[in-house]
Amino acid sequence: MNKYEEYKKTIMFIDGLVLVLLEVAFFAYLWLNYYNVSHDYFYWKGNMLVYIVYAVLIFLICHLYGGYKVGKYRKLEIAFSQGLSIICANLLIYILVALIDRHLVNPLPIIAITGIDCVLIIIWTYISQSIYYKLYPPRDMLLIYGGEYPQTFIDKISSRNDRYNITNILDIQIGLDYVCEQMKEYGAILIYDVHADNRNKLLKCAYSESIRTYLVPKISDIVIMGMSYVNLFDTALLSSRNNGLTYEERFVKRIVDIVC
Repeated sequence: MNKYEEYKKTIMFIDGLVLVLLEVAFFAYLWLNYYNVSHDYFYWKGNMLVYIVYAVLIFLICHLYGGYKVGKYRKLEIAFSQGLSIICANLLIYILVALIDRHLVNPLPIIAITGIDCVLIIIWTYISQSIYYKLYPPRDMLLIYGGEYPQTFIDKISSRNDRYNITNILDIQIGLDYVCEQMKEYGAILIYDVHADNRNKLLKCAYSESIRTYLVPKISDIVIMGMSYVNLFDTALLSSRNNGLTYEERFVKRIVDIVC
């Protein structure tokens, strides 16, 4: 296991927190010098409240768009998500400022800060991704497949060689015991189109050895993921039924059909 693996969430949290604090610092300068002209309205407690609201707003919007998923998304995707988030947050905070001052304030300062934030986001994205790949290089992966050779899938996943590094490919027909033994030499495995019986055995083997496992789901797996959990005394049940759209969903869909 990578020696930094257990600290990954903490490192990523601190990394995202640094960006939020810098963005709040820029906004604080904007607030104190342009928008909070009359300090009689807001003492330091009021100012702190505005900064906290701004920080929470940035975090929630950015989290919604996946802007903190460093290492999972490409640099361009991270920067785009972060940029879209800061634009939305600054637009909402401008509306809030206008409501507080009871008139439309000059939008040029917040537009300028948004531009500075975007430059900051690009720099942060590049540095964060570099740190992430330095601490967490792609694992050597074993691809296990059944049926036809998955060349199309291999080409697709190889396009993200910064995250997935397939170093060996085995057909499950070569023997389950042999495959399970080979799995121990890799940091992760990827299971593609393997029959349910063999796949379950591979999952148990990987779990017992603490090997990270990626699985390409079948239709039955997708149905299972959508099931609801029912607890019957000491027995767990999964409930599934194809009811189609609910009444509320049909109502909303009809409204959207008519309006759009």
